[in-house]
Amino acid sequence: MKTLLLLSGGLDSSILLYYLMEDAGQEVTAISFNYGQRHSKEISCARWFAEDVGISHIIVDLPRLGGSALTEPAVITNVHQSEKIPHGHYEDACMKATIVPGRNMIMLGYAANIAIANKMDAIAIANHAGDHAIYPDCREDFIRSMRSVLSPLEVLSPFCTFSKKEIVNIGWELEVPFGMTWTCYEGGKRPCGKCGACVEREEALPSCSW
Repeated sequence: MKTLLLLSGGLDSSILLYYLMEDAGQEVTAISFNYGQRHSKEISCARWFAEDVGISHIIVDLPRLGGSALTEPAVITNVHQSEKIPHGHYEDACMKATIVPGRNMIMLGYAANIAIANKMDAIAIANHAGDHAIYPDCREDFIRSMRSVLSPLEVLSPFCTFSKKEIVNIGWELEVPFGMTWTCYEGGKRPCGKCGACVEREEALPSCSW
């Protein structure tokens, strides 16, 4: 099976890369998207992982996707003012500011075009249960809808009902180099340790090198 994997360079998609590569019947290609995210450092991590396992890697530059603290600065009374990345747990209401409207739909649609044009069989995404609370495009009903829309192309979502800890356990078994992944939503050189992504990572992977 020829599969196009949405590889962000974060923890979940990097583990999914190794998970798919374990299947001898899989021929994997990776695709990453620059959509104006502050944490664009993750793309260089995705590039490293693709090179590490020896697969082709496509990087797509999209127009900036607005409506999110991850991609703003917003324009307020004609003055550029950066939106702050909220700190706290994903269960906190403030983390809804990190929703990028339509992001996974746009990425899956773009990936589907490339996959079909190149006669691939499937696209894969690493959404998981920890994202369900605030991200509508990570839930099972969304994946089912995309499968219906994109049929006969398969949409693989093997981690959809897994917790972050369960995904990390798979990563340990597959000897994924966690330290080469990037999780933090801030655009700094080092992880902030306080945003929802950092907090969730620390819960699943305490004291692990970033």
